[in-house]
Amino acid sequence: MTIIATVYKSPLHQMTQTTCTCLWNDSSSPTELGYAIEHGAVGATCNPVIVVDVLKREMHLWKDRILDLIRSMPGAAEHDIAWRLVDEMSIKSAELLKPIFDAHNGKNGRLSVQTDPRFYRDTAAIVRQDLPRCRRIEIGATFSVGSRWSNSRQRMSVSPQSTQGCSAR
Repeated sequence: MTIIATVYKSPLHQMTQTTCTCLWNDSSSPTELGYAIEHGAVGATCNPVIVVDVLKREMHLWKDRILDLIRSMPGAAEHDIAWRLVDEMSIKSAELLKPIFDAHNGKNGRLSVQTDPRFYRDTAAIVRQDLPRCRRIEIGATFSVGSRWSNSRQRMSVSPQSTQGCSAR
């Protein structure tokens, strides 16, 4: 009798292959998300805290883009630049997840993106932030200022759990 042993890449990979657990990565770092996908991840999250964490480790990859945003958005406040970075990191994550999204017919391969929690009492403000984001990010396309989303099915929006936040959905 021959026994075939399965070799797993990591404990994460073993978990995703031997349990019904769906692994979501809490990082929008392309390097970290790529590793997670290779080891069975099927989704990811992006929010301001995650973006700051990525910038602490990978500022060399983002510094030029941040400077470009500052130049191209002269009237923007710091939070406007920060939220644009959230969107841009989300785009990169969504591109990495797109093959999973396609292979699973949309059940997996999704990206959860947070809306600005400062808007928790303002339904219209939540919608104003989220709708342009849906239009701005086109899955599988290179980001450019002014581009529009054509496929927002892959992105899930996380809004505040207030009456106004729930109304915005």
